[in-house]
Amino acid sequence: MRSSRWWWLVAGSAVGVALVAGTRWLLGRDSTAKGSDIAGVLGLPVAVLSLLTAVVAIVVAVRQGGAEGAAVERAARWLAGQVRVRETAALSRLVADTGDTRPAAVGFTQPGLLHWRTDGGQRRGTLAQIEAYYRGLRRGRLVVLGPAGAGKTVLVVALVRDLAVAIQQDRPGPPGGPGERVMVPVRLSLPAFDPAAGEDDLDDVDAARLSARLDAWLAGHLVTVYGVTEAVAGALVADGWVLPVLDGVDEMDPDGEPPRRAGALLRAVNYPTAAGLRPLVLTCRTDRYAQLAGTELDLDSGDAIADAGVGAPGGESQVAQDATVVGVEPLSVPDVIAYLTYRFPDPAGSSRTERRWRPVLDRLTAHRAEDPLVAALRSPLRLFLAITGYRPLASDPTELTRYAIPAELDKHLFGLLVPAITAQRPRRGGGHYPASEVTRWLTTLARHLSREEKAGRSGTDLRLDQLWSAAGDRAPRYLAAAALTCASAAALLVFYVNYLTVGGPQDWIDAAALVGIAGTVAMTAWISSRRTVNLQRIDLGALRTSTGRRRLAVGLAVGLVVGLVVGLVFGLTFGLVVGLVFGLTYGLAVLAVVLAVGLTARPTAIDLPHRVVSQGLIHVAVGLTVAVACGLAFGLAVGLAAGFTVGLTFGLTVGLEFGLMLGLLLVSDSPWPRYVVACLLLARRGELPHRPAMFLDWAYDAGLIRLSGIALQFRHREFQDWLTARNQEAEHPLTPTSPATPSTASAPPRR
Repeated sequence: MRSSRWWWLVAGSAVGVALVAGTRWLLGRDSTAKGSDIAGVLGLPVAVLSLLTAVVAIVVAVRQGGAEGAAVERAARWLAGQVRVRETAALSRLVADTGDTRPAAVGFTQPGLLHWRTDGGQRRGTLAQIEAYYRGLRRGRLVVLGPAGAGKTVLVVALVRDLAVAIQQDRPGPPGGPGERVMVPVRLSLPAFDPAAGEDDLDDVDAARLSARLDAWLAGHLVTVYGVTEAVAGALVADGWVLPVLDGVDEMDPDGEPPRRAGALLRAVNYPTAAGLRPLVLTCRTDRYAQLAGTELDLDSGDAIADAGVGAPGGESQVAQDATVVGVEPLSVPDVIAYLTYRFPDPAGSSRTERRWRPVLDRLTAHRAEDPLVAALRSPLRLFLAITGYRPLASDPTELTRYAIPAELDKHLFGLLVPAITAQRPRRGGGHYPASEVTRWLTTLARHLSREEKAGRSGTDLRLDQLWSAAGDRAPRYLAAAALTCASAAALLVFYVNYLTVGGPQDWIDAAALVGIAGTVAMTAWISSRRTVNLQRIDLGALRTSTGRRRLAVGLAVGLVVGLVVGLVFGLTFGLVVGLVFGLTYGLAVLAVVLAVGLTARPTAIDLPHRVVSQGLIHVAVGLTVAVACGLAFGLAVGLAAGFTVGLTFGLTVGLEFGLMLGLLLVSDSPWPRYVVACLLLARRGELPHRPAMFLDWAYDAGLIRLSGIALQFRHREFQDWLTARNQEAEHPLTPTSPATPSTASAPPRR
């Protein structure tokens, strides 16, 4: 704080001395100056000091809303309300229900014979008891395991919602917290967390640094997603007001590769903070956690058998220490029957389900172990598919009883999803997407992810800034590069023609100008045709942070100083009015550049899929605007130097062209020009809609996809695999297409 105050004192004194000296020098330079010139000179320090006073007042006012104790607690309670709203909406999407959302009664159990310490807790529990179960832990450290589609995410979303509700009802906080302090559960998707941070060898990064990076990521999530100020977010995380609920340990590393990022995360969460081990909740696929632990986990039998050779990185066990591990169990048949009755009650008011569902319940009541329908509906994912597909009253769930082969039943259930969702979820602006088109668009995305996985990149994270490669690795790049290069060449050509029109210098100066023109065009062409791109956005929210305010102050100071110096120089040559006008213009241009650079950041989280596109396009627009502004400032200088009669028009024209050329060069490494080209190509082929980001907003709201940082993922990996397999079968059919309604000849008898 002392160094910051000294910095402000020194900077303010320097600006004040410069203003006094410059004003006195300008007034004493010309004894015949007119009253308007004198007034203009005297107005300069007044305007500058007024602007500086306003900036200081803003900074002080914002800092007064900092991270003091009472403010942090108010922020925590406000955050709990936001979390409750967000997770309630997420739960509605996960179970395809609205109103008083209630998922199926997922159960979980602790495996036996674990070779690490636990955090206590009951042996078994259910989704309805998850909040009380978590409060029964000593340190609040819980790990939820299960296979894909078992209901892990539904379980932790329900936990987060219930804990947020408890905060608003002033019930005691989770275990591990300091007394009755509020601990706000915040759910984050772990694939968005990169513990490496540019390190070459992740295994060599010590746990303290990994823990600090995790804290910084948590605080950044609060700033980006929930709009908390940087100071308050840092205090919430550092002082233990946040309970991190980290979803998807198994998705941090590609399948088939050693789980090094996941191992680094576990080292981070095992590092003690000032208050001891941090409370947390983790979710992971059972097989991946077993690989990390160097142990074979058999959750069905309730045992964990030691086997050090399973594949833990470095050959040592990596688990969340002193954490209770539970495995999600398949739904019991009575729970499935109860849930179907809850979702489809008998309109006549009896305790039974709707008549159309009764043949399905008869098969469940029979409960034959070999019955594929019983096995399928005990899976939360397949139960969700069945409920969603047969939600309309005109549908006939009896179709489910006609399948004797599990694979065919799976194909049927996944095939129901898109038609049901499109019928139940209207698009923004009215109307419904055709189911066949939605299936084709989603298949395009699944096929793109399959190619990415074969190329050694993520096969689950769909990045819109990388979607251009779905239209081919070359066409989007080269077409976007051609458009940018042609525009740059046209601007430079007009610039050079105007330059020659006014009788510019000849010989070697012209040759140097031509070389510069060719070099700029070539640079634009090369950068825009590379495969690598630079994803950036303009982060206006950074102005709420201390870093952003510091950049604003620096930008103002630099702009004022540069403008003053340039104005003085031009005032000596062309007069006071010319100097003041050009100094102000040039200072504003410098301020715009400093702010544009200072507010540029890489996006880390979004609340809707289209945000990353809109943020990127805004960044492109700001880059072009700032470049044009700088060009106009340059042109104004040229025009003023040449005289108002011809020079001003010429200067502004040349400045506009120069700025446009510079802007095209700056945005040539952006992914969005090629994204626009790819959208046109894919829409022309019918593989994606014209505005895929808006379609993905609908798919997110409909529960078909989910967000992971700035990436998108299919809601279920099995659904993605089904789309990929469907596409491969369409391209290489091996057998004739089966009829839409399967034969009942091989189906088991019904009671």
